[in-house]
Amino acid sequence: MPLFSMQIKDTGLRLAFDKLPEALRNRLAITIRALTDELLAEVKAGEPRRTGRLLSMTRSFVDVKEGWVRGRVRVLRSESANSAAAAGALEYGAPGRRGAFRVRSYRRRISKVFGHPVQSQSVLVHSYTRKAKIREMRFLRGPAASMLPRARAALEAAVAEAIKDSMK
Repeated sequence: MPLFSMQIKDTGLRLAFDKLPEALRNRLAITIRALTDELLAEVKAGEPRRTGRLLSMTRSFVDVKEGWVRGRVRVLRSESANSAAAAGALEYGAPGRRGAFRVRSYRRRISKVFGHPVQSQSVLVHSYTRKAKIREMRFLRGPAASMLPRARAALEAAVAEAIKDSMK
């Protein structure tokens, strides 16, 4: 029976032990925290900044369990809107012609018509179909993929150092 399993994807690396020795778990937690902080800084540097809302919802997490340690950078949902879906559209892009979606009707207050001021009034905007053409930005996956070789080397060094310390 193997002591650990390793899962390597294009944007992540996962090393899981059946039961992680405490010294190794602590060393990996420190290493993964540093890598996750570095990834968070790179992700925030590459995020679009039109309103700054996406930047404020991007967070990092390090989870330490008995058999594994995991670092993640995520865009959280806000209470008022599903901004994570908007972040997903920016990350992966929207297909344009095939990406038509229905916009529900809504009320809007107007105070100008064709650039001319009018008395403020509420109008009903009827539902319509909209085509989203959003190009893929890869602000989450790009930095993760680019730092994967460094992360792999840092994790291998942390494991080797923990093994060397346990042999003393």
